[in-house]
Amino acid sequence: MDLSNDSNRTISKKILFAPVVPLDEFLKDIEKPKLSQLERTIKDQQLSNIFYLPKDPIEEIDYVVSFDQLSWLPSEEFQTYLTDIDVNRKVSLDFFGIYLFALKLSYHFCRLPEDNHRLEWSE
Repeated sequence: MDLSNDSNRTISKKILFAPVVPLDEFLKDIEKPKLSQLERTIKDQQLSNIFYLPKDPIEEIDYVVSFDQLSWLPSEEFQTYLTDIDVNRKVSLDFFGIYLFALKLSYHFCRLPEDNHRLEWSE
């Protein structure tokens, strides 16, 4: 498993993660005239740096993940969270969600040639 804590490693791994925030909180500082258009753009998965997660069946809240706000933990510290991960997990991605997430994350991290237009929101 890639997240395993292998003590034979010369260089320890770091685990990257991004915060998952409610869509309403993410959009709270956007001006009213632009709010509707930006919300539709996010929900249509048109921004390369934002991953939209539709309403979860329990809380009925839309979430977003911003690939621009990545953080990291040492893998040793991350291991302490794995024991409770099934209890603390809110939702999981289905196969389509996993593929879309991998596609958007790859697109975000790739250095595309300048002639390719990257979709980003600007005010």
